[in-house]
Amino acid sequence: MVKQIKDRALLEEGQDFKKLVELLPEIVALTDEEFNIIFINKYGLKVTGYIKKDLAKGLNLFDIIKKEDREKAKKNIKRILKKEKTGLNEYTICIKGGGSLHVLSNSNVIEDSNGTFLGLRIVAMDLTERKLAEEKIMESEAKYRFLAENVNDVIFIQDMNHRITYASPSAARLFGYRESDIGKITVKDIMTEDSYKKSSSSYNYCMLRAQKDSFLDIPLMEYEYVRKDKSVFWGELKVSFLYDSGGNLTGCLGILRDITERKKSEEKLRFTSFHDSLTGLFNRMYFEEELARFDTERQLPISIIMGDVNGLKLANDAFGHLRGDLYLCSIARILEESCRKEDVIARWGGDEFAIILPQTKKEEAYRIIERVRSATSKIKLDDLPLSISLGASTKEHPDEDIDNIIKSAENNMYSRKLLERKSISGSIIAALERALWEKSHETKGHAERIRKLAVKLGNSINLFQDKLDELALLAKLHDIGKITIPESVLNKNDKLTGKEWELIKKHPETGYNICSSSPQLVAISEAVLAHHEWWNGSGYPLGLKGKNIPITSRIISIADSYDVMVTGRNYRKPLSKSEAVAQLKKYSGIQFDPVLAKKFIEILEEGNKKGKPGTRLKKHLKKSRILKIRPKSLSKV
Repeated sequence: MVKQIKDRALLEEGQDFKKLVELLPEIVALTDEEFNIIFINKYGLKVTGYIKKDLAKGLNLFDIIKKEDREKAKKNIKRILKKEKTGLNEYTICIKGGGSLHVLSNSNVIEDSNGTFLGLRIVAMDLTERKLAEEKIMESEAKYRFLAENVNDVIFIQDMNHRITYASPSAARLFGYRESDIGKITVKDIMTEDSYKKSSSSYNYCMLRAQKDSFLDIPLMEYEYVRKDKSVFWGELKVSFLYDSGGNLTGCLGILRDITERKKSEEKLRFTSFHDSLTGLFNRMYFEEELARFDTERQLPISIIMGDVNGLKLANDAFGHLRGDLYLCSIARILEESCRKEDVIARWGGDEFAIILPQTKKEEAYRIIERVRSATSKIKLDDLPLSISLGASTKEHPDEDIDNIIKSAENNMYSRKLLERKSISGSIIAALERALWEKSHETKGHAERIRKLAVKLGNSINLFQDKLDELALLAKLHDIGKITIPESVLNKNDKLTGKEWELIKKHPETGYNICSSSPQLVAISEAVLAHHEWWNGSGYPLGLKGKNIPITSRIISIADSYDVMVTGRNYRKPLSKSEAVAQLKKYSGIQFDPVLAKKFIEILEEGNKKGKPGTRLKKHLKKSRILKIRPKSLSKV
């Protein structure tokens, strides 16, 4: 590992040693046989505040060690002189001008070729400066080993033939070799092929310059290195050239630091800078950079596909943002599978995607769109259909503006979105209904019974058709906000806790948000919000009173309450029809609109009568086809 030299002490006191220690970020000191300090490197002078004149005047090692640590230091030095291993030791040393410094130190003897004791060689780490306090050492075994090696980085000397003539013990640990093998290894053995070529070229160039300029400042260089087990790591190399007493170039002194983790962090940062953190696709910034790069005549025709995810806000409101994120990620994977490797797929915005298709005709772009549509049609997340509206446009001539191509693709996408809106909304509504039925006591039969009762009541007060349509939809989805409530709370048989009740009371607001997200449901959103309001103002969530409550909400409240009473729930036995009517009368003017409640009871009582004159007359008129149009009322609600 280390070239055998007759007088090691002379080597260390020579120019090579001085250059080496001046590069170290540790305190390095030499003493004479009487323990007077005769040398401190630049770093040591800086942190202790001493200057070379202080050494000339006489500065004894024991004078700068704090009184409480001197006995320990003397005992350790006696052991060192006996050539016993002492390991690392902590001392507090005095710095010039007052104050102290906590250091971690290791020492060994300096002898001449005859074995005569010449002094001590001391290496000390400033634990304060390097933030290596005792608790940090205990935190990490790796850090402890790092300190135990006494040198942070690999320090080596390389001759003019690229042979390593000296390497610090940490080289064996970093490269996985035995210390005895280090001297047999060449630079080529420990570098990747590409890095060796680059480093050789740089080394030769710098060497030519160094022969003319002994003060040449070599910048930090980064290369890939190979361990004995063939694993690769990144290293940062700092080099300083060495000269003999005649000024002739003899080789270089280097410090190598493992920067693999830093390179990983840089790569991660670079990835983050150009990628969307959720989907893993490229982001808009990268898309725009690549668009500028591809916008050349050589890449024509270049096609752009723009996409907008359908129902994302509704998915977020109905099933939570985690489900919405899964929705987006599923779309992203389909886009990747449907495109080529050279295509650039990016998340353009919140629910928008954009694709660059270099050297792609319009026909091929639309074939890709069809592949995406086909793939999304086969996937549902919790019965919620995956859907994205897509549009494409193609730049075929160099004089066309690429920004106009993007606008054209967006316009085509929005046109497609309008065409698909009805079928998409229908699928989403159906999915919401299924989700509600599966999670709560609400059933298809319950919804249908409410619809019939609500429409009958609406007809009895001559509501317009648009309101009757709203009632039919409201009957199905008035409790849609419950799909966000845990089943354990919805289906609980025991009395609800205060927190559980507050959670239940939020479902009208959640339902409002869900309905507001869909063009087909926005008409009933206000009614969904108010379907638990009471006539006397004691309902929730807004505390609306009287006719400030939407008429459709008042109707659904009566129909829903009646059906729940007569069919029962797991926490409540069913009532008879007469008992349910009694409850409606009891809460008329309190929970229910008194006029509507009275009308509803009349409808129920008329339905129970057999052979009603009105019914017989209606059947007679129907058979005789004399009257088929319902008479208009002078007052409509």
